Amino acid sequence: MKKTIESPFADCNAVLHITPQKMSFRKEEFDVYDYFYVCEITKKEFATSEASDLTLKQLYNQYREKNNILFPEQIKQLRKQYGLTPAKMSEVLGFGENVYRQYEKGEIPSKSNAKTLNLIKHSKNFNELVEKSNLFSIYELDELKKTAINIERESKEDFIKKYLRNYTDEIDQFTGFALRYFKKLAYLVIYFLTENDRAYTTRLNKCLFYSDFMSYKYTGNSISGYTYCAIDNGPVLDNYKRLFSELWEEEYIESVEQKFGNDTIDKFIPAKAFDKNLFSDDEVEIMKWVSDNFKIKSTEELIELSHKEKGWIDNIAGKNSISYQQYAPLLSI
Repeated sequence: MKKTIESPFADCNAVLHITPQKMSFRKEEFDVYDYFYVCEITKKEFATSEASDLTLKQLYNQYREKNNILFPEQIKQLRKQYGLTPAKMSEVLGFGENVYRQYEKGEIPSKSNAKTLNLIKHSKNFNELVEKSNLFSIYELDELKKTAINIERESKEDFIKKYLRNYTDEIDQFTGFALRYFKKLAYLVIYFLTENDRAYTTRLNKCLFYSDFMSYKYTGNSISGYTYCAIDNGPVLDNYKRLFSELWEEEYIESVEQKFGNDTIDKFIPAKAFDKNLFSDDEVEIMKWVSDNFKIKSTEELIELSHKEKGWIDNIAGKNSISYQQYAPLLSI
């Protein structure tokens, strides 16, 4: 979303405004940020379809989060892990094919249907539903049971990781209402390492934070889906040391020693070329803006800039995670 556009009321620009507002959905009230433009000459207010969609997106996302309703990406992921087509999944659930397909496209399920979708996240419940449906042959049932067993085994192997926020498949205000996408995070890191040879850990964290939070501010979703928390040097990726270590282990980045006077520090360098195809045009534009504007600032200036963000100010005392929904619209840039 652009900060300024041509005004439909006069020969001038209209400036984007973002203000807090209360809105209701299905008899529940939420705090959102209303996006609209104001004509510089006439002072008339108006909203584009893009601005209105971004306002409503916040409302629907918070409703899903509050009522534990799966997001479209999670619903698709759930179906694919069982190896079913949308038509067959709709039959198993008893929703009706058109109803189910709309859920995958973004329609918000009723609370009862949402409960059913959450239940089948557990393979035991899915197997029970499949057996009751009488939709599958004995061979198909055996194959589905094998799939469920594998899913259960993988879940046990990931048991410890599930206690770490960065390894869960949840979508909420701390992920920017997006699925965590490790490969996308990896190439986001590669982008900034490629664009700036001074992108050490602190600077890199600032580039990642502002890219993700600017994306949420102007598109309604984060880029990577990862969580940020407040520490003394400003916002950083939650558990960033482990994540950077995994990027090294997966051979997305390399570590080399670099001399600074009498000191030697480890420096990350990209091990792969940046893959632009993973990102939308809006995301690339935001990443480029961050890179161009931050490369001329010192690390100390970036720390000082991040210390002015309300998301950091409100959360530094407890070293807490920073909500995209609450703080991205208040971003200073």
